[in-house]
Amino acid sequence: MKKKLLFSKKQSYTLWALVLFSLCFNYGWAQTNYVLNSTMGVHTFDANDNADSFDCTPNSTLDEGVSSPYRAIWYNSDLDAWLNTAFSDDSEQPAATSDGNKFGPKAEVGRGLKLPEASRRLYQKVEGLTPGTNYTFFIDTRSEVDNLDPEVFMLNTEIVTEVGLENGAADPRVDAYLKIENDFNSTKSSDTEDTFTTNTIEFTASGSFVVIYVRSLNSIDSSNEVFIDNIELYETAQLSTEDKLASKFRIYPNPAKDILTIESNNIQVESVRIFSLLGKEVFRQNGLISREVNISNLSSGMYILKIATNSGSLSQKIVVK
Repeated sequence: MKKKLLFSKKQSYTLWALVLFSLCFNYGWAQTNYVLNSTMGVHTFDANDNADSFDCTPNSTLDEGVSSPYRAIWYNSDLDAWLNTAFSDDSEQPAATSDGNKFGPKAEVGRGLKLPEASRRLYQKVEGLTPGTNYTFFIDTRSEVDNLDPEVFMLNTEIVTEVGLENGAADPRVDAYLKIENDFNSTKSSDTEDTFTTNTIEFTASGSFVVIYVRSLNSIDSSNEVFIDNIELYETAQLSTEDKLASKFRIYPNPAKDILTIESNNIQVESVRIFSLLGKEVFRQNGLISREVNISNLSSGMYILKIATNSGSLSQKIVVK
């Protein structure tokens, strides 16, 4: 007895496309990023409203008299007073900047924050954590000169002074500590070049909240500054293998014309494949001989890039001009 096919060939392509989209994008939607305003977007009116989510002492109101959504949660007047005295400087908040990370899917309009002086601090209290649970923290940084060595603290309490923080992870108030020593790049980021370094911290929460605290004691205004963007905090269990693998790749430009550059960080690439949105393979290359992949034979449109490695596979949407 001849059985009737449930899907035609065309329908199966469409189904495969839906599966690809589900694999490529939907996994990200299930994750919870605990960080408020993680891509440093302008809050309401402009970059000068002085009420960003990382201000130690945000104003009560934004421009036009709009109430600040951050003050009640993040306000720390004691720390503000201590910083003023310790550094003889009343500027303790990070500065808004247009020199954010303009590269990649999280670039948005490329805004970011910067620490232009030794007194400046990046500060946010993140609530809703589960004690004893593992979390992964990401932060993009770029030091415009070498040896600025910005420091990242994941604090388990709100501090009123920095006394003891010089001990790093040995301080009982610190759940995790990272001294960033490899983010020097004097070139500003562009939509085709990522000059930021993605730094990762994995830690176990000791309480129901964590204070993200970043400083750069060697910063000097207008010459030795640290730029910051894309601050994210996830429960580690929510991160898929593909999430972790993606952080080790740079794929650009996107949109691309003729040449797509794929840079990997100590990852062996086994194959590079490109699929149409109907699920049809339109490009295949075994291994990655050089960083450049010739896509000049592809028609303009949207595709799915799939990279197989010795550590798993990675899928990403690309646009060919």
